[in-house]
Amino acid sequence: MPLLPPDEPEPPLGAGRTERASRRSAGHTYSVPAIACPLSPVESELLAILTRQLNRQPKGCAQIEQFWVEEMGAWELSVTPTRGESAPVGLMFDGDDDVYLYIADTQVELFPYTPEMLVFIEDIVAAVMAGRVEQAGSEGHKFVRVDLADGAEEIGYFHLPKKWSRRQDRRRFDPYSGPLP
Repeated sequence: MPLLPPDEPEPPLGAGRTERASRRSAGHTYSVPAIACPLSPVESELLAILTRQLNRQPKGCAQIEQFWVEEMGAWELSVTPTRGESAPVGLMFDGDDDVYLYIADTQVELFPYTPEMLVFIEDIVAAVMAGRVEQAGSEGHKFVRVDLADGAEEIGYFHLPKKWSRRQDRRRFDPYSGPLP
């Protein structure tokens, strides 16, 4: 079920205008700005990934939000967990060929976009929500290691693989379902 802008379109939000609409599905809250701009087909697929994976988690563990990013002319779709030790995850499509993936304090561009990329993105989102993600690096130079079924995927700021084990400022995130044992 696509989320989005209300059935009755409103004019775009102006500076300082913060109206939002909220919807609930499977016990999770979806927050949507009141803006008359539909999701593109790719954005709808990205939202479906976040929704599918979040609906596999306990009710109330997170909230999906949609933000209009004026500079990009695109929707940012983000999941914010209610547990402080779980990693937020977000996606944005630039309308051309880049998908931006946000995990905690790390951002990465996935390009060029292909429909086959959606399986990889869904695997990453599932791993983040399951707590199979660790972040390292200093401010502005963060990277993450996501444990996928077929091995670890290191993404984010460029780094040498052997630096990973020497980093002292690593952070392991909890699953959305609760703290790790």
